[in-house]
Amino acid sequence: MRYKIFLLIFSCFLSTLTYAQAIKVSGRLVDENQQAIDAAAVILARTPDNQMLEYSITDKQGNFTLQHDKKGTVQLIIKHLSYGTEIIALPEQCDTVLNITL
Repeated sequence: MRYKIFLLIFSCFLSTLTYAQAIKVSGRLVDENQQAIDAAAVILARTPDNQMLEYSITDKQGNFTLQHDKKGTVQLIIKHLSYGTEIIALPEQCDTVLNITL
């Protein structure tokens, strides 16, 4: 019986640690006139090798949301044909909300 209780507590603890490593990045992409930029590619990539972890496309209001298990330092790569490419290093915290002007 003690073994089962230990396994239950350990699995709850382990799932909490795994959940704490998730990263969620959301935000809004606008131009210098504060107009929303739609159809921009937003990529969450690992920093050392630029390996893509997740991607999204901004909606008509310029909003995006990305979520992935955090494994090392990550950066946000934003690409749009009219605005070029922007790379943003992300902080170590788990949840980040950004307002980005291109």
